[in-house]
Amino acid sequence: FAWYGKQVALHPYISILGCLIITGLSLIGIINYRTENNAFKLWIPDNSDFVQNNEWLDANAPLDIRFNSLIISANNILDPAVIKHMSQIKKKVTEFSTD
Repeated sequence: FAWYGKQVALHPYISILGCLIITGLSLIGIINYRTENNAFKLWIPDNSDFVQNNEWLDANAPLDIRFNSLIISANNILDPAVIKHMSQIKKKVTEFSTD
């Protein structure tokens, strides 16, 4: 350790230059540095079904679309009158707009 201190004391400019070169070479990696805010990419494997489904959802239903759900119950949900009622509700919702 004493030898190292002596070399630094005898050749301060070379020591400073060496530190700057090593630091500069280490900074080359900062070129590829990026932060990741997407929790799915951080914690869930890329090939999981959940990630693939979520990517499809993001592509086909952008975040600016507001999702709502409605639960309709009936004895027979496939009854034509119930389906007609659902169609009427859907039509009213799609025609609804705000200014």
